Amino acid sequence: METGKVYPPRYSGFIVIRIAQEAAPASESIKSLRSFAAECKLHGIEKLLDLYEIKETRPVIRALPPKKIFELEKQAAQTELPPLHSLTSYWKLDVRHSPEKSEEIIKRFSALNEVDVAYRELEATDPAVNPADDPYNANQNYQDAAPVGIDARWAWTQPNGEGNGVGFVDLEQGWFLNHEDFSSKSPTLLYGDNHDGVDGYVGNHGTAVLGEVIADDNTVGVVGIAPSVLSVNVTSHWDTASSSSGHVADAIAGALPTLQIGDVLLLEIQKGLLPTETDDADFDAIRLAVALGIVVVEAGGNGSFDLDSYTDGGGNFVLNRGSADFRESGAIVVGAALSPLPHNRANFSNFGSRVDCYAWGENVVTAGYGDLDNGGGDNDKTYTAGFNGTSSASPIISGAALIVQGMNKANNGYSLSPLEMRALLSDPATGTAQGGGVPGNIGVMPDLRSIIETILPRLVTVIADSGDFGEVCIGAFQDMVLSLSNSGGNMLAVTNITSSSAEFLVPSVLSYPITIEAGNAIEVPIRLQPNSPGPKAETITVFSNDPNSPKSVEISGAVGAPRLVAIIANAGNFGNACIGSFVDEMVTLSNSGHCTLTITSITSSSAEFLAPNVLAYPIAIAAGGSLQVPIRFEPNSFGPRAAMITIKSDNPAGAKTVAVSGNAPSGKLVVTGSTCIGGVKACCLGERTISICNVGDCKLYVTSVAFKRKSKHWKLINNPFPATLVPGSCLSVLIRYKATEKCPRCCELVIMSDDPEIPVKTLDVMAYTIWSDCECSDCRKGCCEKHHDGSCIAQGIDACCDDESHGHEDDDDDES
Repeated sequence: METGKVYPPRYSGFIVIRIAQEAAPASESIKSLRSFAAECKLHGIEKLLDLYEIKETRPVIRALPPKKIFELEKQAAQTELPPLHSLTSYWKLDVRHSPEKSEEIIKRFSALNEVDVAYRELEATDPAVNPADDPYNANQNYQDAAPVGIDARWAWTQPNGEGNGVGFVDLEQGWFLNHEDFSSKSPTLLYGDNHDGVDGYVGNHGTAVLGEVIADDNTVGVVGIAPSVLSVNVTSHWDTASSSSGHVADAIAGALPTLQIGDVLLLEIQKGLLPTETDDADFDAIRLAVALGIVVVEAGGNGSFDLDSYTDGGGNFVLNRGSADFRESGAIVVGAALSPLPHNRANFSNFGSRVDCYAWGENVVTAGYGDLDNGGGDNDKTYTAGFNGTSSASPIISGAALIVQGMNKANNGYSLSPLEMRALLSDPATGTAQGGGVPGNIGVMPDLRSIIETILPRLVTVIADSGDFGEVCIGAFQDMVLSLSNSGGNMLAVTNITSSSAEFLVPSVLSYPITIEAGNAIEVPIRLQPNSPGPKAETITVFSNDPNSPKSVEISGAVGAPRLVAIIANAGNFGNACIGSFVDEMVTLSNSGHCTLTITSITSSSAEFLAPNVLAYPIAIAAGGSLQVPIRFEPNSFGPRAAMITIKSDNPAGAKTVAVSGNAPSGKLVVTGSTCIGGVKACCLGERTISICNVGDCKLYVTSVAFKRKSKHWKLINNPFPATLVPGSCLSVLIRYKATEKCPRCCELVIMSDDPEIPVKTLDVMAYTIWSDCECSDCRKGCCEKHHDGSCIAQGIDACCDDESHGHEDDDDDES
């Protein structure tokens, strides 16, 4: 196992001491250690300050007054990371005028009872590797899916997956704060000074860091991992007045009033190529920030050191998690790996049990430097493809923390604690393991998709048969079970379940939300209760705290329908029916559908075709069943008759009509026998008998048989009419002529009946008187007692009796 390289330490020229706890803290008005020592009677410190001519001293924390620091430390004391030392007890001494005496001064201060600890401050540098040593390549896939990157691109597709609602602060020493890719963020310097442009320093490093984390999603440059963060600020460990860097604890304190619980603070600094928490004051400041709920991401440093073997000035293995000396700051320490798979540890990266996770330490495309795009000489438009070191790795982890925090906060309603965040980002179960080609632990690279699906509830819906309810009849229902399961890592709260149709019923819930523990499921009944026929396709929508809520479940069903088939014999022709009688025919109503048929009415368009009298509708016919319904033809007028029988039901095709027809025949009048009596001797009687017959299919009602005009010469004997003649029957009428006329006259017999073709039939009846020895000079006077004249007799015979033997049934001329 490689133990790490050893580099000679480089120091800042400052000594840090921590006053023993018995000493009272400095008041706000005291700005120098000499004044504080005099006030607190710390005579040993006074003597050493004089002895070594140390004139420039300052509290390590100047960003906050002691009272505010105490308030924060009191608040942190109630957490799982209570302060080990008060930040008010740290002082910084400038011994740059006597660097050769630094070790001696440390020993003298450490020997004082008034001093708890004294140490030389390591030189503060940006944790980047010289780009000239590592040529960049065109791959810029650290945002891609695991195992290549952290899968930020997937997170962007999720609600609140861009760092929404979380603040970010970058701690280092210089930036191009007006870079074109930060224009919507307007980063603010919270504390310290911007080193850019001072003493030849150029703010590329801080610009590259911000580009990785928060660069705008716009039309230029790059896109940060968390482009939708709530706020972006910076805090600097550079102090222009003293021309010194490394004031990390002070810069942390300066950011605390702005940072909210759950926000992310990135420490882009290494001291002596080591994590900055190796400095006691920095450690206590980091621990305080973590205790206050701030997620602190710390660059692991580029010294290729085995941090497990590192010891502090007291010989303690403070970075070795397996040692009793281990000190827990609560920060997430980040190592660096090579960009190609399998992501071997970069040789420069520190390693050991204290390193929690890693990310790309080379070939990172971001803002600044200008090797990819020099911006035409404008630093605010520059881009690089070669940012590297734990400097490039730590912003990737910071971006991951911002995304996880934002999604957790939005969906679960609370912020993850710093230690919870560290556990998630360093969990081997949800991260990409480092390659095995270079020894030395740097943890895992977080896989955002795996992490998010672990911490957030995840609704999974399952319904049998792809949500197809099959066929259901109107008036019936079909239930199916919708399974709602939580495949995520947190409580799922179902806040509502809705249906796009009233025909698909969701359960009535007394109160929402319905909670489902991680890994559990509930079953929800969904009912199809149709009220209209036809295919159904609707959506059940489940609302929850799943980040992808709402969840839609497509459901369908076929609403079965009855089908009315109506059958009647002879195509609905009832044949003949006489008035006063009727004919019945059966209409068979069949249900060839899959659901019960409901008949709501049966009506006829004609009063001569009678639908059945039903006591109460509806009439139900089961699927596959049938019913016979009598229809009666009872005519009240002669001739062909037609009507429409209408059956109304819940047949989807609508009302069914059946055409019916029939004929109402009449009686048919026929008269047989002769109506020509011929010559009758004067004063005698002549008679003829005729038969009035019905040759039709129905009864014939003869209402009258009578002479058109009265005459003493003509009479009907035994007239049976009015009378009804059944089909095929006849009634006889005797016509009598009394021969008393001197000149013959025609007489008309009128027969009236209900024969629609000949309602009135007129027959001419003919007779004449035969006179003997009559002169015929006065036709108005009878002469029965005289002899007849033979010539008159002959004339009468010739005029009247030519057709004496003919009947009258077909005598159309007499029927007018």
